[in-house]
Amino acid sequence: MDPRYFRVDFIIPGARPSGLAGAFIGAAMDEHSSSLNPAGMTYLRRPAISTHQRWSHLVYEEPQGSPENPGATREFHTDSFEQSMANLIYPINRRFAVSLFREVPVNSHFEFQTQPFLTTTSSVTERQVFGGLGSFPGRRVDLDLELVDDGLALAYAPTARIGLGFAFRLSFMNLRLSEQVFLDPALRSIGAPRQNSAATLYSFTTLDDTEIGPSYDFGFLANLIQERLFFGAVAHVRPRYTFHSDIYTPEIAADSLVLPAQWTRDSPFEFSIPDSQGFGLYYAATDRLRFALDVARIEYSDLLDGNSTNAVADDSLDTQTGTYTDPDGQPDLVADDEYEIHFGVEFLAKIPGFNAIVPMRAGAFTNPGHRVYAASDDVDLRRLYPQAEDHLVFGFGVGIIQMGNFKLDTSVLLSEEGTSATGSAYVAF
Repeated sequence: MDPRYFRVDFIIPGARPSGLAGAFIGAAMDEHSSSLNPAGMTYLRRPAISTHQRWSHLVYEEPQGSPENPGATREFHTDSFEQSMANLIYPINRRFAVSLFREVPVNSHFEFQTQPFLTTTSSVTERQVFGGLGSFPGRRVDLDLELVDDGLALAYAPTARIGLGFAFRLSFMNLRLSEQVFLDPALRSIGAPRQNSAATLYSFTTLDDTEIGPSYDFGFLANLIQERLFFGAVAHVRPRYTFHSDIYTPEIAADSLVLPAQWTRDSPFEFSIPDSQGFGLYYAATDRLRFALDVARIEYSDLLDGNSTNAVADDSLDTQTGTYTDPDGQPDLVADDEYEIHFGVEFLAKIPGFNAIVPMRAGAFTNPGHRVYAASDDVDLRRLYPQAEDHLVFGFGVGIIQMGNFKLDTSVLLSEEGTSATGSAYVAF
């Protein structure tokens, strides 16, 4: 599978942490703590259930150039509606708590179609026909990438002001891919117009598989200043999966070279969900006003672990061996580990005449570009594997808490990559 399809954007599972823009490691003292920082479950006193639904509208761009404007892109979008988490928490006593939960940490669906074109004005070579530089293939892609976790979380408070947590997850990676790659009609002497068609089909790749692996969460939460300042830390250890795809190539002829039609089994590729670590502070300035700050590190370089970082498009022919090799011997593709900073503020308003609290939240976090991109200076590779831009994400939320037994929360996240909204319901017994 093309590494540029390795798109992992972690979902903030519930409305309260989403309204705080993900600043929740030190604030995890409610039902969301099961997955975000299991140590926070020691602050819950009654059994409870919660459910969380998420809707998203995301925007993305794909290279859609032309000989006149090879660096152009085309905008696409996708919508989804799903349950991001369901949770059952049972505090055994003031020291122990247990939780069963189901979470969708990653759900990436995108489909697009782009047209092929040649970036070279010289005569077309066989190498360009079969993947060399100067041939910008058209694509028709439909990909679903979903990670579903079934988890068991445990929490223990060795003292009244320190909580420790651990969660074990069975992580189901559902991956479905349909990819058709097309040649520019000029390469097959078909002529204009440049469009994807059966006559210009180069390959058809399919994959439909589910793999299972274990995940582990470790959490810590300390009350540094009595009921005022809290410090939390977490580490999430994610699984690695191995997938195979099936590739069909029709008969292709270029000059004197003829390749027969065939089905092949692609070499295995590794899909590693990035590990992450972070710490956070949660400060109650007054009984009604609270602030949260998180710093998280996500190891996006895991996406390329076990996979080739060489892009064959810029390889050159070794006349001595008759094979194609990378000209500089350096990685063509990279993915950088990134840091995120999350900040949120929460105000608890009271409704006069009603025994209810209305929490209002706002925040923002940095979302660094974290796609696989081309480290090479080659212009064609950089068009196919552009480096994503950093941007800010803003979060807003409001809810209602009735008698401490029932809560409803809503939130929205806004950024240039799209919009998502989350609704959460919580009932304590």
